[in-house]
Amino acid sequence: MTAHRRVILVRPDYSASRSLQTRGNSTTPVAHPSTRGVCVGGVNSGGHAHASTHVCEHAKQAAGVDHLLEQVMKLTAAEQKQLLDRAAANHLLSIDSKREDRDISMWAAAVYDAFCSAIGGPGAAGVGPQVVRRLLGAAVAWKPVEQFMLAAKLQDLPVVDRQAVYNMLAELLVEQGRSVARYTGAPFSVKLLANMTANVAGLFDDAFPGYLEAGLAHVVARRHRQVSAVA
Repeated sequence: MTAHRRVILVRPDYSASRSLQTRGNSTTPVAHPSTRGVCVGGVNSGGHAHASTHVCEHAKQAAGVDHLLEQVMKLTAAEQKQLLDRAAANHLLSIDSKREDRDISMWAAAVYDAFCSAIGGPGAAGVGPQVVRRLLGAAVAWKPVEQFMLAAKLQDLPVVDRQAVYNMLAELLVEQGRSVARYTGAPFSVKLLANMTANVAGLFDDAFPGYLEAGLAHVVARRHRQVSAVA
């Protein structure tokens, strides 16, 4: 008996584009070569998310940065400089804003303490620290103090030294405020002091003649801090 050979007339398709492989009665997805490198999220048999989700997010961020850099490289040299200047300015503004808030609080606390001491001890101001800060933090009241710190080159001193400067200025301001109140009959109040802050540079120069002009205000500031520490 002659055995007949089986002839396959259809060529098997071994193309890599097939998305499924047959294994017994189950099927397993097979990624097409064109999808290699693409993040695909999923859950494994244990119910835990694949690490590819994290990788996918990282890839998206990297792609966003690459796209941004590509756009920046299309700008002219002048436009790139303008962009960098604006970014630097925004960063400095955020820093200066935080520092200014802190210095206003330091100045307000110094005036509040000096005022309370002048009229009868802690808490004798009749108003709370927040009210004092609001009055002294207004632009018309704070700017003269800020300009004095800049002119005297005291704005870059450490926080402790700047606080000593504010304490010293507050004492000078309160002393002058009491004199003005006695002379004019105006109520001696925090509002009066806030209206007098435009004179802080003159008060400092009267108390320490020649130091401000010679650029030696920092010497007075450190000396005042040492005296305060001993006291």
